[in-house]
Amino acid sequence: MRRLPVLLVLLPLLVGCAASKIAINPEPTQSQNRTTDIRTLNDEQAAKLLSDYRTVVDSVKFMQTGVTLSRFYCDIYFQRLIEEQTRRNFARSQSNLAGGLTSAILGLASAGSGVTGGVGALFSFIDATFENFDANFLVSPDIPAVYDLVRRAQKTWEDTNLGSANANLSFAESERLIKEYANICSFIETKRLVTEAVQRGETFALPPTSARAAFLRTVTLTERDRLAQTLGVATITDDHLIDLYWAYRVGAKPEEAAYLAPSLEPLGIKFVNGQLERDKGTRDLRIQQHLDEIASHVDLGALVAQRRGAVAAALERVKAARAVIDKATADTNAAASTLTVARALLNAPNGAAVPANDVGAAKAWVQANQATLEKLLHGVTEAAQGLTKIGAAPADQKRATDLQKRIGAMLDAAKVLTGAGAALTDEQLSQVKTLLLAAGFSAVAAPAAAAPPPPPLALPNLRLPVDAPVPAGGSTIIKIR
Repeated sequence: MRRLPVLLVLLPLLVGCAASKIAINPEPTQSQNRTTDIRTLNDEQAAKLLSDYRTVVDSVKFMQTGVTLSRFYCDIYFQRLIEEQTRRNFARSQSNLAGGLTSAILGLASAGSGVTGGVGALFSFIDATFENFDANFLVSPDIPAVYDLVRRAQKTWEDTNLGSANANLSFAESERLIKEYANICSFIETKRLVTEAVQRGETFALPPTSARAAFLRTVTLTERDRLAQTLGVATITDDHLIDLYWAYRVGAKPEEAAYLAPSLEPLGIKFVNGQLERDKGTRDLRIQQHLDEIASHVDLGALVAQRRGAVAAALERVKAARAVIDKATADTNAAASTLTVARALLNAPNGAAVPANDVGAAKAWVQANQATLEKLLHGVTEAAQGLTKIGAAPADQKRATDLQKRIGAMLDAAKVLTGAGAALTDEQLSQVKTLLLAAGFSAVAAPAAAAPPPPPLALPNLRLPVDAPVPAGGSTIIKIR
């Protein structure tokens, strides 16, 4: 206790040093001068655009100038958002470092729990203030992704409204359209765009919601450390906590177990035939006790429910893509089975004339099946892109890409046959042979059979967010006080 008065003298100095790193403005660096120059240039360009906007007399030029000015202001807005976010993140990191250093010194000085708790509460309040700012003033912490979404919406508006159809609008109507365009970059409209994008399956980092706010409550370091020790690992991430509670307290269906297995395997937890493998000793009981203690501070059940719903939606998208691929595979096989001269073409020796009847039969097959194959390729391509986007299992993605290649090879062969005359040249015959082999045809057997049944539903590459993505290997949701 003799060291405590000294520590209490040093504590304001430590906090003051941390604050001064954030608050004091040092001499401008080259980077800061460059930022100032950019802002000055932006202001000058904006003033010129504004002058043009106020002085044009032609309604078409008036709208074009107004749109250019609005887009320019929007670009500046996002540029400054990123600048301020960078400064805010730096200040938040410095505050957390100061809090950690202060807590460590208090521990070395054997300070009382009241002092330690008070200091922890102070720095928790500072960190929560930063969190609250993002929740209320940012549509999404992922500003570049939001900017891309806004620019796409602006491009769509420009394509619709800047054509010749609006050449004879009045100035009042032109101004109304300009305000409509400018509104795309507003907070409310940007929020609507992000919401719609999320509903379409696009992933955005969202600001905290009520469920996330519950997750921001204090979880004691000792309980989390005890859970890590029980599992024999160094740290427990937020993803681990949610998935552990899902597996041990909520229960997982077989397809959900396939999703959970890759996350929990590094913790030594396995699933056998879709069921959680139970430990014969006391480990499972201790894991459940740790989870229950953490759940008394954090609504883990609500977080599991959100993730469970997101996983279910993703699995449904995988099932829908599989249905497209299965149907396309059957239709492709049906089309391939009608190319009865494929084996004859593959067995035709180079340098010898292919019988005209065989060439004619091949061209008739092209005429009958080309449109169908093009439609199948379009559907399979969309399904493949969807599977890649949601991080589906590699086996599912491979089925889609293999079928794409097969149909593409058939269409390429059809293109060569269409361009051929009554007889195939040696070069054309060689091309057709290569493409037919790539499409699954054989010189000694029938076209390749349907692909084997797909594997069980699984999304090993997908870490769906609760409300916002969690960086791999890190814990940014639960705050340790």
